[in-house]
Amino acid sequence: AILSLLFITSFSFVPAAFGAGATDAIKSGLGQASEKAGLTEKDDITKEDGSQKKITAIISGVIRTVVQILGVISVILIVYAGGMWLTAAGNETKVTTAKKILVSTLLGVIIVGLAYSITFFVIAQLLL
Repeated sequence: AILSLLFITSFSFVPAAFGAGATDAIKSGLGQASEKAGLTEKDDITKEDGSQKKITAIISGVIRTVVQILGVISVILIVYAGGMWLTAAGNETKVTTAKKILVSTLLGVIIVGLAYSITFFVIAQLLL
């Protein structure tokens, strides 16, 4: 239960760690990549209301949305596993299953965080 609480609390710091600076760097890197690919302002996507949106803004928005969705899914899994553990009433099978879910979720969050960090680093370094 303490591990779950600690883990859920750590999610409040994820936006601060990966938030504005990382998003700005990704947008900058994607902008440079689109220029190298020959995409110009004319290649922006025109929405129905006539306004244009840069391709780089769309891609960075998709990346940010995917990471947020995975964060929500991991919190749900942690709460589910914690509830399973709390209601196990000494049933070792339920406790073992809950522990497996918690460990798998923690590993998944670490992998997603590292993948996001690597993506940010690669875009920032290769496209400068």
